[in-house]
Amino acid sequence: MNRKQHDLKALNSLQKHSISIYEKKSLKLICICWAQWLEELQILTGRVEEKRRWSEGIHLAVEAKEGLPIQADSVVMAQITYQSMFKLYPKLSGMTGTAKTEEFLKMFQMPVIEVPTNMANIRHDLPIQAFANARGKWEYVRAEVESMFRVGRPVLVGTTSVENSEYLSALLRASKIPHNVLNARPKVAILSFGPNVNVNGIWFWVNNAAKYVGKSENKSWTYEKAKSIISESIEMSQSMGLDELQRLVEEQSEMYPLGPCIAIAYLSVLKDCEIHCFHEGLEVKRLGGLHIIGTSLHESRR
Repeated sequence: MNRKQHDLKALNSLQKHSISIYEKKSLKLICICWAQWLEELQILTGRVEEKRRWSEGIHLAVEAKEGLPIQADSVVMAQITYQSMFKLYPKLSGMTGTAKTEEFLKMFQMPVIEVPTNMANIRHDLPIQAFANARGKWEYVRAEVESMFRVGRPVLVGTTSVENSEYLSALLRASKIPHNVLNARPKVAILSFGPNVNVNGIWFWVNNAAKYVGKSENKSWTYEKAKSIISESIEMSQSMGLDELQRLVEEQSEMYPLGPCIAIAYLSVLKDCEIHCFHEGLEVKRLGGLHIIGTSLHESRR
């Protein structure tokens, strides 16, 4: 074995050992067992990268170590960086919101022209703060969120991992600060506003109902009334066949004018929400607007 082969073997050995260290200790690289297959987690998004495998036999080594079925390793026929691929084209042009860096001039020898914004930037950037340890940083973020919450100002906090978002969420729960978490966990993939939305005070005003439901009088429906009629229609649709429902629609369309009533109810709620959001927006502007906290700097300077 020559020196080059020996160095390559030693490097592979170190790489395979480093996977175990990263997984167990520093969480720089994370792997999970999902349906007896080894998948890679994208560290920035927390989502599984399907059909993606580590190179140089590292994936095979981890599969063997974890007792999983060893799959055929992928073979790289050719590879090229984005920068080198772009240089193959005789002409380059493009537009992006993150072009104001030295990368385009340094890598592609392309000048960058900054297009002015349509409206003046009203964002107020505060200075970056550094902390001696992570606990101090998260405690400061919690205190900052709490101070904004006390005055009624909305806050948006950005984290770089699922674990950090859940850790901060635990701190906020301990301080009894209501909040919503949006990360890559399946349980929060679809946001639900839950029962904390108060709609009992909303009224559905159906004016000039003769145009819509064939009635000669005007009506006003509360939320509970509309909910009762919608629930009744759902129960009927579950207990009756398609032919029975069709016959019911044809014979008793005036008794069950669900389609028009739901449409009118939707428009009434929409109007109420627009009024509510308008006044709420004025209050948020008075307080200074949305308060955004970035808990870490991005790896890319852009």
